[in-house]
Amino acid sequence: MQISEITSKYEFKISKGDDLKELIPEIAKARLELFKEFPYLYEGTYEDELKYLNEFVNNPKSIILTVHKENKLIAFVTATAVESGFELTEAIKDLMQKQGLDTSKYFYISEMMVYPEFRSFELQNQLKKDIENYARENSYTMTCFLSVFRENNHPLRPQDYKEISRLWKFNKYRKTNISVKFEWNTVQKDSEAKLMNNQLDLWEKELCT
Repeated sequence: MQISEITSKYEFKISKGDDLKELIPEIAKARLELFKEFPYLYEGTYEDELKYLNEFVNNPKSIILTVHKENKLIAFVTATAVESGFELTEAIKDLMQKQGLDTSKYFYISEMMVYPEFRSFELQNQLKKDIENYARENSYTMTCFLSVFRENNHPLRPQDYKEISRLWKFNKYRKTNISVKFEWNTVQKDSEAKLMNNQLDLWEKELCT
């Protein structure tokens, strides 16, 4: 399914189900590389990535948006319904329901990743718009995502780091009071990684029809 492009040099495509199978190895490698960056500081294994991404293949409520330039993957977004049954979404679904939220209305953006040399406000903004358009077309009225929290004085925070929350706020997302903690092998200052709890904050947006 071809969707809107910001320039003629980029190809945007939403895939789901069996159409994802050929994309999984490439996206798994990209996740391992990009999630090592601040603020994620995640160190995983290729086998775990394949297992995680194959859930998207097998789940009819899940999609992956890819962006290619000259057949090279430069960005991707994974997304699924909050009520998709994923381990991650089940954790936030329970918290949302305890606050009286109708989770059937929510489409969850699992991650939005762009290779450094292609990062721009324009591209990232378009990725958000395309996912939101897909959510509307499939009768979801809310989108949401989890953002990793790191302290301002974190030792691995780059000096030139730009808070991604500026993009969320520009796109009219609001930070909720819902937070979760997940364990993963977290990169440390000495480049080693150890299993640690990491806080993630939930952001949400009501979609205009």
